[in-house]
Amino acid sequence: MSLPNWTPPLTKLRVYEAVYFLNRSFEAAINAVDRLERLEFFAGDYLPALKTQVEYLRANANSHLAEDLQE
Repeated sequence: MSLPNWTPPLTKLRVYEAVYFLNRSFEAAINAVDRLERLEFFAGDYLPALKTQVEYLRANANSHLAEDLQE
């Protein structure tokens, strides 16, 4: 018989809090890229591509973190 995988509530709270701050930081980065795009100073497709990369990184990180949190 194995014991259930139990995490003390305070530790779990800190994990969710850290994930929240990570997502908030991703959102801040995306907003900064949006501001740069609106300035129309930089030519080319670099900024839209950068925003896509940040969004992909956020989605990938959240996917892996959610998997681990469900276990």
